[in-house]
Amino acid sequence: MSRGPSMNPLLPISLRMLLWVSSALALAALAAATPTSAQSLYRCVGRDGQVVISKSAPDAPVPAACQEAAAQKDLEAVKQYLNQRIVDLASLQARCRAAQETNTIEKEDALNAIDSLADNRATGRVSRRERRTAKEIEESAKRVDVKIAECLRTTQTGIAEAKAVLSTPERLRAELPKWLAASKRDQQLAEARRDEEVRREKWLNANILRAEQEMQAAAAANEARERDAARRVSDGLRDQWLALLDNTRGGYDILAPGASYEDFYLRLKVTREQSQFIRTRFARQLQMGDHQTLGMAVSAAAAALSAAETDFRMERWAADSLATAKMNAAKYSDGTNLSNLDRANAADAMRRLREAQQHYENAKTQLLSRRDSLTPLMSEATRVAKEELAEARQVSKQAPLDGKLVSLDFKDADVVYLLRILSAESGRNIVVGEDVKGRMSVSLHNVSWEQALASIIEARGLQRLDRNGTIHISTAN
Repeated sequence: MSRGPSMNPLLPISLRMLLWVSSALALAALAAATPTSAQSLYRCVGRDGQVVISKSAPDAPVPAACQEAAAQKDLEAVKQYLNQRIVDLASLQARCRAAQETNTIEKEDALNAIDSLADNRATGRVSRRERRTAKEIEESAKRVDVKIAECLRTTQTGIAEAKAVLSTPERLRAELPKWLAASKRDQQLAEARRDEEVRREKWLNANILRAEQEMQAAAAANEARERDAARRVSDGLRDQWLALLDNTRGGYDILAPGASYEDFYLRLKVTREQSQFIRTRFARQLQMGDHQTLGMAVSAAAAALSAAETDFRMERWAADSLATAKMNAAKYSDGTNLSNLDRANAADAMRRLREAQQHYENAKTQLLSRRDSLTPLMSEATRVAKEELAEARQVSKQAPLDGKLVSLDFKDADVVYLLRILSAESGRNIVVGEDVKGRMSVSLHNVSWEQALASIIEARGLQRLDRNGTIHISTAN
């Protein structure tokens, strides 16, 4: 056989069973305890209708007129208590028996598991550690059995005693003070347990509320960071559109007859690369429609400028052809001493010159027409850009100096937690005095942290003191 270290996790099962049985025995022992004094639980009314005694002290004399009625009420109360005690002890006894069976089964399962490990080995031997583990399991199971046996004896004794008292009226009357006191004590214990449960529930609720507030604070801070990051990306997209508009405007200014095609081409190349960069870098923002109006206007102007490249190239080619034709025609400009061949070449040169002039005029007209069609697109893009810049400047004026906007939306939140949120959002050191307490509900959206702090201070009647770059918050008193 073999007993391996993998069985160590089985030990806490028996230990937990031992602790449970010990708790059960403690309850049973409390239930069986006998106090030395008792307090009457009855209320007596005399023959004249006046209250004679009501929850008197244990040593207070009971008037003769009330003794019989009080005794009868006490007997009924004790009978009810003893019957309930029998039910409770029987339930505890059943749990002890179930624990006894569970302990036996778990002990056998643990030992069998160790044996199976040894059987799977070629040698069939167990290690020292496995022997120690098996011994600890058996000893723990024995301790649990002892506690369970004590639980069964205690509950059985309690049930037998309660039944014996109920079946013997004389004994019931004789032991009446004892059982009245036991009933009173159990009632006090039950009330103490209920109070403890209420306190624990309040404690749990307070911790849950605190955890929720911390989660809300973390969510608010994360939302603010995401909003700030989204704003920066949005501003970056707007700046890229404006830069593309500037490059497009530069190309538009060059787009004229007689201008340098090389300068125009370099400007056009920059606009194409920049358009591709915007589509790649800000794909998500474009899908969300961020700066959609500006983007559509600038894109339309840039596309029209790109389409004008062919016309500009044709105009430059026509201008070069015209210059060449003029040079050829100039060779025969004097018209004297020309041979027949020269006269024929001169006529051909003049024909080519006229064709080049006509072709250039057509290309020039086409280029000017293309520029005229681009003019309203440039005007529209410029107008939209001015509106975007004006809106950005307006938002910048409304924003705080550090550009940080915060949102707080809490119900019944701790004031200290709210101040901690503002400290995290603003990056400022905020020291809160020990006298700052209380809860409040707040709903602020897209305001500066200074405004949020001033609102909280005013609502709670606090005061602020700035010292050495640190904000100190305390009560006005």
